[in-house]
Amino acid sequence: MILGIGQDVVSLARFAGVVERVGVQRLARRILATSEQKELEMIDARDRQVRLLAARFAVKEAFFKATAGIGEATWKEVHVEKSDRGAPLLRVSERLTTQLGIGRSHATIAHDGDYLVASVILESKE
Repeated sequence: MILGIGQDVVSLARFAGVVERVGVQRLARRILATSEQKELEMIDARDRQVRLLAARFAVKEAFFKATAGIGEATWKEVHVEKSDRGAPLLRVSERLTTQLGIGRSHATIAHDGDYLVASVILESKE
């Protein structure tokens, strides 16, 4: 059974402005888990850093929308990793998985020009 569906759209130009004002590292410390921060540190090009931050932000926002009304989550309790084929893998903390009754989670990210879209589907354990 589906617990929730969430979607988020990010304007990369607008997000780049936020990164410029706030700073890459400060924003990364706020929204990324440690493993995600390490991935960001491996990227030298600023535009690729912005794209990674925007993608992680969008997936996490989509997750928060999918869980609206059924629990409280923090930015760092939701991790986005890449599969061997480059697809996004959503990793949710054990606390949230138990509290929300999440069995499986699915995430997808699409880029087109200056926009990025992320979708999340959460399935219940039952």
